[in-house]
Amino acid sequence: MTTQRPGSAATSTWRRWAAPFALGLVAVFATATIVRAALPAADTVVAEVRAPSGESPVPQIAAPAPTASPEPFVSPIEIVLPPPPPPPPPVAKTPKRGSSSQRSQAATSAGVTTTAAWCDGGYGATASASSVGGLLDAANAERARWGLSTLAWNGALASDAQAWSQAQAANNDLSHGMAPSPGGQNVAYRYSSGGQSQSGAATWAHSAWMASPSHCKNILNTRWNSMGAGAASVDGGNTWFLTVNFQ
Repeated sequence: MTTQRPGSAATSTWRRWAAPFALGLVAVFATATIVRAALPAADTVVAEVRAPSGESPVPQIAAPAPTASPEPFVSPIEIVLPPPPPPPPPVAKTPKRGSSSQRSQAATSAGVTTTAAWCDGGYGATASASSVGGLLDAANAERARWGLSTLAWNGALASDAQAWSQAQAANNDLSHGMAPSPGGQNVAYRYSSGGQSQSGAATWAHSAWMASPSHCKNILNTRWNSMGAGAASVDGGNTWFLTVNFQ
C-alpha cells in the first residue's frame, strides 16, 4: 500500500505545470517586444492602401509630416546713387561796382600792375561793345590799356563762332565748341523776359567776360593776334548765345 504524504499531490501538480507556464510567459513577452518594434515612430504617419476586395489592407509608411519652411533669405537693398552732374561752364562774375575809372583807381590802389592781377581781381571792362562786330573793338580797347597788340578780324574764326552760336541756340544749351588750335574761345548767353537786341546782348557779354578771370585772360592773351565772333537767338530774341574765337 502506497502512503502519500499530505501536500505531495499539490506539489506534483505544480511541477507538472511549471515548465509550460514559464514557456508561456516567455512567449508573451517576446510577442509584445516584436509588436512594439513593428510600430511606426511617433512622428510618422501611417496610411492604409485599400487592397482588392477580400484581401487585407496593406499598410504603407507615409512621408513625415511637413515642418514649417524657414524664412526666405532677403537680399539687402542696395541704393545706387546717380553720378554727380558735370560742373557747369564758368559763370561770369558781376563786375565790381562803380564806373570804369573808379575801378581802375581801385586796381591802382591795390597795386595791380599785370593783366593777370586785373582779371583775377574781377575789375571788369573799361570799354563797351555795341554789336557782335563791336566785340572786336571793345577787346582791342581793353588790350590797348596794357600795351598789347591789336587783334585783327578773322572771317574763318567768325564763321565757326557763328555756327557754334547757332548750335547752342538749337539745343538751348551753353557749352564750348571746337576752339581753334592753338587758340581760345569765350561763350556766353543772356536771357531777358522782356526781350533784347543783339547789340544789348553783345554789350552785356563783353562786360561779363571781362569780369570773369578766365574769359578776361583770353581777351588779354598776348599770344592771340586775330579774333572772330558770332551770335544767335532763340524764343523771339529773349535768349542770345554768343561765341568769340581767338587765335
